[in-house]
Amino acid sequence: MVNLLKAIDKFLKYLKTDRNTFLTYVLTLISAYLVVDRIVEMLMMIFTGMAVSYWGPITYTLALACPVFAFLFSCSSKFVDSDESKLALFDVYLISIYIMIVSMFTQFTNQFGWMLFLSVPNFSYIASNFYNLIKPAFSAVALYLPLTTFYPVIKWLLMTVHDTKTIYESIYDYKGISLADKSASWGAYTCEMSFGTDKVNGKTVKIAEEKRFYPTLVCGVSGAGKTSLLFEPMIAKDIDKKYFFREISKEMGFTALKTGIATLNCPYSNDYINANFNLNMITPKENKLNVYNTYMKKMIIAACAVFALTSCSDFLEETPVGELTPEQAQDPNNIEGLIISAYSILDGQMDDASSGLNSGCSNWQFGDVISDDTYKGGGGTGDQNPVHLMEIFHIDPTIQDYNRKWLALYEGVNRCNQAIRILKGSDYDKKETRIAEMRFLRAHFYFNLKIIYNQIPYFDESVSDPSAFASISNKEYTSDQLWEKILNDFKAAYEGLPDSQPDVARPCKMTARAYMAKVYLFQGKWQECATATDEVINSGKYQLLPDFRNIFLPENDNCPEILFSVQASTMAPRTTTTEIRATVCYLREALIPTMVSFVLPKT
Repeated sequence: MVNLLKAIDKFLKYLKTDRNTFLTYVLTLISAYLVVDRIVEMLMMIFTGMAVSYWGPITYTLALACPVFAFLFSCSSKFVDSDESKLALFDVYLISIYIMIVSMFTQFTNQFGWMLFLSVPNFSYIASNFYNLIKPAFSAVALYLPLTTFYPVIKWLLMTVHDTKTIYESIYDYKGISLADKSASWGAYTCEMSFGTDKVNGKTVKIAEEKRFYPTLVCGVSGAGKTSLLFEPMIAKDIDKKYFFREISKEMGFTALKTGIATLNCPYSNDYINANFNLNMITPKENKLNVYNTYMKKMIIAACAVFALTSCSDFLEETPVGELTPEQAQDPNNIEGLIISAYSILDGQMDDASSGLNSGCSNWQFGDVISDDTYKGGGGTGDQNPVHLMEIFHIDPTIQDYNRKWLALYEGVNRCNQAIRILKGSDYDKKETRIAEMRFLRAHFYFNLKIIYNQIPYFDESVSDPSAFASISNKEYTSDQLWEKILNDFKAAYEGLPDSQPDVARPCKMTARAYMAKVYLFQGKWQECATATDEVINSGKYQLLPDFRNIFLPENDNCPEILFSVQASTMAPRTTTTEIRATVCYLREALIPTMVSFVLPKT
């Protein structure tokens, strides 16, 4: 048996899969075949009034078991890479079971009906003379059950399962049946714990790494050594392994940066890297991707080989690559790097999102989907279900997109504040312009925070200690006071920004003026809004396109209708043209609504 499992595992390794994924794939294919077979059978009953192949109870039991076990195995397979994918698989398998059950009852009803008919005296005379009535009758029996049950079942699936928190969270949390080799929890490179020798069989008493995630109960009288001999060694072992691989990842990341095959996503500080480093903080260069992947594989293998033999090295003994000293921060190139890091939040991927559209930095969910600009799409409500809930205005604080958006916008605020602090202490020749840009961006981030969350904490560059952020109340300022602070930043940007910029990605004076108009609208200051929009319109730099739809054409990037747009994404090399296009025009709203409001009456 052991040799057979080894042979199977070797075969699966050749296929680059695992037991659960392979078995899920096989059972899914079988289920798909059986579903098609039953659908064809029901169609035969509908068009002919009788079945071709009658399944028995055993056959149906096995057919129903296939999608059930396919789902159970899929929860621990590579098919499930997110909660949404697990819910989607649940839907597919549940519909498969529904089709099997409908087919079973339809077939048995049809079969029972024919048995009754054949038991009628002179059934041959009736069949020959009343065939035109008998066939539609049996066809109606085959149609009745699917037609009467389909809508309630689908409604229950989409409305009850997907919109009931306890149900879909229980599906998210279910881990299914794992067929993984349990021996993987044992060995030199795991966190297995040894506690002594069993007096009965003389074997070493161990707890496998997998079991370390289970609740542990240790019984014994006071002073027996439960804490010192059991719990403390387990905790120490866990911490040691975690620390080891964290430090190894730092070494891997630093070497990748030093050799030029990867770059930092943002100018993180050394303190932040030391406490939170992971390999997601670095991005392989597009032309070095193969070299990067080969290097990482070799380093991981080497790290595992020396885990039990080596001690951790100090990442910070190397020359810092993620922190700028006060002297380095005065360098013009480094100052520009700080400024660009603030711009990158406009459409940058700052978390583990699968794409730029799903990043917390994106306005896709909060702007396009919630409005009537975009339909979420996908494979149903279970595909990106949090976005679906936002689309139907189901406000739930557990929806991660609300938290991710909050974190992204405040990360933008923090980067703007850092850049402003550095700029104020420098003699940079573009100091005043860059400060105005940062105040514009900070106001933009706060503007979005205000219209999405309303009551928000506010802090500027004077707050430099990160530990102080948690103590800032979201009730320190009233709504009117928050709008005034946002407006003051836009006013400062308006006064400090030039009429035009050499880079189209940077705001200019009229961009800030248009945003002032937006703030005036939210404040209900109609005359101030009209004055601001008139100034933007009369500048002669901007005008509406004849056809609104043309704004989305590639040839109209940075056309006279656009005041300010995101030019690129930090997601390279995964970013696609489509992802970038989705964000090009989202800031155009700074002018267009007010232009329509105040220009049309005059024309």
